[in-house]
Amino acid sequence: MKQDTTRLRSQPSGRYLRPGRYWRPGRYRLWLCLFLGLTFLAPHLAAAGKTREVLVVNSDEEVEYYQQVQVEFQKNLLVTQPLHVVNLGGDRISNGELRRLVATRRPEAVYAIGSKAYLLLKELELQQPLIFSSVINWERVPLEKRVHGIANEIPPPVQFYYYRYFFPQVRRVGVLYNRAFNRELISKAVQAAEQVGIELVPLAVSRPNRAIPLLQKNADKLDALWLVSDPVVLSKKEQVARLLAMAEAAKLPVLAYSEAFRDQQGVCLVISVDVPTVARQAAGLVGRVVEEPTLASRVQSPAGSFISINLKRIKAFGLELNDEALDSVNNIIE
Repeated sequence: MKQDTTRLRSQPSGRYLRPGRYWRPGRYRLWLCLFLGLTFLAPHLAAAGKTREVLVVNSDEEVEYYQQVQVEFQKNLLVTQPLHVVNLGGDRISNGELRRLVATRRPEAVYAIGSKAYLLLKELELQQPLIFSSVINWERVPLEKRVHGIANEIPPPVQFYYYRYFFPQVRRVGVLYNRAFNRELISKAVQAAEQVGIELVPLAVSRPNRAIPLLQKNADKLDALWLVSDPVVLSKKEQVARLLAMAEAAKLPVLAYSEAFRDQQGVCLVISVDVPTVARQAAGLVGRVVEEPTLASRVQSPAGSFISINLKRIKAFGLELNDEALDSVNNIIE
């Protein structure tokens, strides 16, 4: 290139236009090619330099857990990655409006927080990768090609390993659940419990008002009650409060899945997913599916857990505790 430039300068040729100026066909063609090339490439260069956004659809930002996941997710995205958030709890948005929003903004990926957001987005049959977390029993909905996620529960084998480790004398554990929401989870849990010498007693609840009478009928046959995330059993705060108060009165230890239950009546042990870890996993999935759009659909188990134990309540219930297990605990209430 340097030689060509030097040659053009030192050997002017071509048609004379005016004193001191020459029209040079070779140079003209060069500039014309450059101009046309840049005109054609400009939109593509601009698009390549722009990072497309991630659309976050939150089932309800008023739910502390969902909000915490959203904040941690944003922290773990690339610094340059723009984010657009839709709050289904506050923004009363229809399927059509959400479809138009996705078509207009053309996000690189969509992240659903909670069951409401996930089920709504699934109906849209998005062309973009869909990542989800905090979804109750995701297995009840077929997993499509572009859908990826983080499971909402610590895997049953892990939970029941801990239950046996903490409480060696616990043998029969009851669980209230609705078949439509948690049939698959309970089926796996029965097998996981059996592997560690625990009998899981499923108590199917068809309607919210059947939960407490069913537990009352079976409480004296159980060593503990395992709570799972179920919108029928735990339909309202008032029902949850009555359910836990009944367990407290019956001295029935409650094994819960969320830190929200840590200080509630009857709750002796909480094994919950670690929120920052779930958010990091979701952000990592966004990065992976963007780089590898053909990535096979998969759902990851939560990579971290948080354990809280209430020693005061355990003592009051006369529940035998393996003291060595306390080394695994993140939070101890005495």
